[in-house]
Amino acid sequence: MNTSNSTSCEPVHQPANIFLIFIYSLIFLVGLVLNGFTLRVYFCVAQRQASSSVTIYLKNLAASDFLISLCLPLRIINFSTKSTLIRQVYCNFGASAFYLNMYASILFMGYIAANR
Repeated sequence: MNTSNSTSCEPVHQPANIFLIFIYSLIFLVGLVLNGFTLRVYFCVAQRQASSSVTIYLKNLAASDFLISLCLPLRIINFSTKSTLIRQVYCNFGASAFYLNMYASILFMGYIAANR
């Protein structure tokens, strides 16, 4: 009888790791630059205008997407190493932060769609 606790944070097979590392690295770089630019425009340049509800949702969406981008290096490190410490940190913190920000992004996109 197998009584081991299995979690959804299982290791990915090795051939997929190289592809995922490349894709996540690309998304990290593009997301960091574009979301950083968007946040700078929203919070530094557009301070003079009155904020509508859609603008507030867009600011929160940009912030949430930026935080998703900041969670990606931990995913990349997780896929590139077999260290149990990295895996444990990723499973306990990185995956939770990634999915929390992803659901926040979905929620703000829904708010924007409902407001339109």
